[in-house]
Amino acid sequence: MKDIVALHRAEYEGSPDVVAAAPGVVKMLGEQTEASDGLVLAAALSFDIRVAVSFRRDSSLRFFAADLGERKRTSLGNLKFKREDRWANYTKSILDGLFKSGVAPKGVNVTISGDIPTGVSLASSAALGLASALALKELFGLSLRPEELVELCRKAETDFMGKTSALYDSMTSAL
Repeated sequence: MKDIVALHRAEYEGSPDVVAAAPGVVKMLGEQTEASDGLVLAAALSFDIRVAVSFRRDSSLRFFAADLGERKRTSLGNLKFKREDRWANYTKSILDGLFKSGVAPKGVNVTISGDIPTGVSLASSAALGLASALALKELFGLSLRPEELVELCRKAETDFMGKTSALYDSMTSAL
């Protein structure tokens, strides 16, 4: 797996201020019962998503998915869901949630890399949201407990992206 610090440095000509990771999740029981308060049995995997972040001197928001070789960008004044931003929307949703909760907006560089297979129900999107939340929490110097981070991820995905997310994916990954 590629070194995310080196990837971030090569992309943005500076080292990341923070690197965070969150594991994927496998569901063994109850995947379809969470919405009706049913029991769920899930476990974290040894595969993860890593997110490296650093502050910018301007109001730009830059996103680099190293494994895909894709880049997305926007600005603080234009932070919104865009279908074509696919993977970047997860980190954008966390930024949006933090800024709406009173965190002073600042431009950031984001590098994403990981080894969770996508599209096979291993909660790669939940891991991306949580790794983003963990990295941005540290970058902005916030003191949020794991359950607050999980709620931030759920609310960000619901409010920003209009998706219903399973709380247990982020909770399993966080704990």
